[in-house]
Amino acid sequence: MSESRTPGSLTPEQVRQYASQLGNQSFWAGMLNGSINFNASYGNTTYSDDVGTHDISTPYNVNIYGGAGFIGPQNSQPDITGIRNGLKEALKRWECRELMQNLLDAVRSKKNPVAKSGVIMDLFEAVVSQGGITRTPPPGSAGYGNPTGKIKNNNAAIFSAVKFKDPSLQLLADIHTTLHELLHLAGYNRYYTDEEFARAVYNNQEYHSRSPYPPYEPALHKELKDPGALGWGAYWNDVLMQKCFQ
Repeated sequence: MSESRTPGSLTPEQVRQYASQLGNQSFWAGMLNGSINFNASYGNTTYSDDVGTHDISTPYNVNIYGGAGFIGPQNSQPDITGIRNGLKEALKRWECRELMQNLLDAVRSKKNPVAKSGVIMDLFEAVVSQGGITRTPPPGSAGYGNPTGKIKNNNAAIFSAVKFKDPSLQLLADIHTTLHELLHLAGYNRYYTDEEFARAVYNNQEYHSRSPYPPYEPALHKELKDPGALGWGAYWNDVLMQKCFQ
């Protein structure tokens, strides 16, 4: 782009343009099937995290919050100031703040309360001061985005992959990934799972995801016993995109 801008900033027009693309399942599906080519690829059919190993081979398992991993150097460091500002901008939206509260109220429990009272920016600053936001994937990562560690153990971190050559697109992807993973890290004793968030969204009539709900999609039935499967993650993340970025 020829427009001059401060590094780490996005114009409102760019936010609308890119958020629309990143939240569109067909956009990522096109990258997956090759009809859209941005030098991106899903190189694995499974990924692993603290919950276990997850299958991502079905056509519906398009990781819209992490996107397709860009085949290129992973040494471009995250723009922490830009991510911080992007989160603050998203949280100016009342519907985004309401979604955060509704999701965390739905999944919190006595056995697994919310860390940092669920205040997103406090969770973010805790991560930055502990393990940080890194380009180094944890063992078993598929290369999209992962939470690691725990805030209570002072070792919480977020892996956010390099996905785009364009710094503005990359920053927006990092903001999306960070907000998504912060909600997982909000679990004090264990991560809140994608299944928990997906069921919370499904049970709230205010929200309408454009992604298939795994229990009602035959292609995703094998995911039902996996609380971290990408079908669950895509379902609730679409609402996150709607309320906070689109």
